[in-house]
Amino acid sequence: MAERLLLCKRCRDKFPRNELVKVGSENFCGECADIIKTERRERESLYRYIRQVYQIPNPTGFMLKQIKKCHEEQQIPYSHIEGTLRYCFEVLHKQADPKYGISLVDYQYYNWLNYEKELKDIESKQETIEVDNAPQTLIIKRQKTQKYKRPLIDISKIGVD
Repeated sequence: MAERLLLCKRCRDKFPRNELVKVGSENFCGECADIIKTERRERESLYRYIRQVYQIPNPTGFMLKQIKKCHEEQQIPYSHIEGTLRYCFEVLHKQADPKYGISLVDYQYYNWLNYEKELKDIESKQETIEVDNAPQTLIIKRQKTQKYKRPLIDISKIGVD
C-alpha cells in the first residue's frame, strides 16, 4: 500500500509525511518551514519595535492592515519594514503618531534602501584601505629667516639749510 502524500501549505507540492515539518498546526516542506519561521521571527521583531516606538501595548488594526499591504501587495519583507521605520525614527528623527500608522514606510522605503546601499559602500571602502600604523620620524629643518635690514639714517647730517 502506497504512502499517502501530503501538501506543503506554502508551495502546494506533495511530499511524504516524514519529509514535512509541522509549524503551528500546518505542514510545510523543509525549505518553506525555514522561510515561515524566519518571517514569523521578523514579524514579531517588527511588532516589538512598533510597541516600543509608538509606546502602545500592541500594533493597532490600522497598522496591521498597513503591514499586511506592504508585505503581500508590495512584496516588502518584514525586516525591511522595520528597517525603514528605524531609518525614519532614528536617522530622520520623525515623530511617531499612532493615528497615521506606519504610512512613513510607503514614502521612505526607497530612501532607506539608498541609505543602506551608501552605508555598505562606505564599509567596503573602509575595508580596502590599508593603513600603515608604524611610527615614522620626521626631520624638520629650521627655516632661515632674514630680517629686512634698513640702513640707519644719521640725523646730524640732516640739517636745515
